[in-house]
Amino acid sequence: MIELTEAVSSFYGKERGCGIMKPHLYSFLKGFKGSKALRVMVNNARNEGEIINILKISIEEELSGD
Repeated sequence: MIELTEAVSSFYGKERGCGIMKPHLYSFLKGFKGSKALRVMVNNARNEGEIINILKISIEEELSGD
């Protein structure tokens, strides 16, 4: 998902790519713990970097089992 976000952002630009990816990220994050908070963070994200940081945090938390 991180690579896909980077690819979309490099093709469309950071802000437009961010807007394109948001609906897909909502679906992706539904299965994670704390998904409501993560989805709010994605909604407030303004660029690719913020979205990638949210994805990294959510994946690390899921893998650690906390």
